[in-house]
Amino acid sequence: MTEHELLAQPEADYMNDAQQGLFRARLLGQRHELQQRISGEFDQLREHETSSAPADLIRKTP
Repeated sequence: MTEHELLAQPEADYMNDAQQGLFRARLLGQRHELQQRISGEFDQLREHETSSAPADLIRKTP
């Protein structure tokens, strides 16, 4: 079902199985896009992550 077909349906068909399928597919697509963006952001953060705490990097002199 396309958006045009959905909008052409009578009000009595509101949220029938076909419409629910269309919205479900849209939401799943949006979720996938969001998960990809979040994953990419975490990857960028990991690239800048240090392996030690900044306090551990300070050399203590006796």
